Amino acid sequence: MTEKKPVLLAAGGTGGHLFPAQALAQALAARGVAVELATDRRVERYGTSFPARHIHFISSETIRARNPISMMRTAGLLGLGALQAWGLLSRTRPRAVVGFGGYPTIPPMWVAALRKIPTIIHEQNAVMGRANKLLAPRVSAIATSFAGVLDSAPSLRGKETKTGNPVRANVIAAAATPYSAEDGEGALRLVIFGGSQGARIMADILPPAITTLPSGLRMRLRVVQQAREEDVDRVRAGYAAAQVSAEVSPFFPDLPARIACDAAWRLADWVPRPPCAASSTGARHSVVMSITDVRRSGWYLVVMAQIVA
Repeated sequence: MTEKKPVLLAAGGTGGHLFPAQALAQALAARGVAVELATDRRVERYGTSFPARHIHFISSETIRARNPISMMRTAGLLGLGALQAWGLLSRTRPRAVVGFGGYPTIPPMWVAALRKIPTIIHEQNAVMGRANKLLAPRVSAIATSFAGVLDSAPSLRGKETKTGNPVRANVIAAAATPYSAEDGEGALRLVIFGGSQGARIMADILPPAITTLPSGLRMRLRVVQQAREEDVDRVRAGYAAAQVSAEVSPFFPDLPARIACDAAWRLADWVPRPPCAASSTGARHSVVMSITDVRRSGWYLVVMAQIVA
């Protein structure tokens, strides 16, 4: 039996790009639409939970420097990716291609546009990323999470639809967990996460800020922080110097459950686990808190870094 024509999703291999793509894949699968994913090898750290019929790895490279050798390498890998994408589209014959940002999306989105296949890009941020900015003039439609993303590009506004940021089913379920106020004596659980830029900023500002808290508050803190691989050691060292209990990792596969306090906490082996609570402004909104919010918010806090201009 001939397989149904899929919708091909293209996303860079990090959570900020993959998770909105995963939310769309779940919604499409629920409607009986086959989904395939084009991405890079970084996706392997997230396991095999992406609901795609097939996952395809496309060669690409981020522009990291302006020197000629780096630019030639980037151009070569993107060119190789374009050849791979041409073959992929010939084999899969997708009904549409949807990109979620990141350099691995450039080859399949560019080739799809060249072949007149319907194309959509989704921009998660208030400021369009470089890959999406490059693709925007070539695609059929642009979905945005915030108003005003294309204010500086009036020629593209006719393509724009504000959709918000797609949210995975397990995140929506976690958002339904009720909040319980802290009692002033128990553990203060602080969850800190963000995209690559957001994670970098939080790695820079949160450990030093927490050291300014009174020792009594620091002793109550139980921090879970997502940090870039290159920042993990220094973030851990910062919390250790402040005598704050912290679990720091580049990725937490159970992050929605941690936010909802729905799973057993590794940090709670020696601390009685209080009733679950969460602080949120809703599943579709980012929560950005200053460290002073630790004093007045509940014992379980969520800090999400959303970079906007």
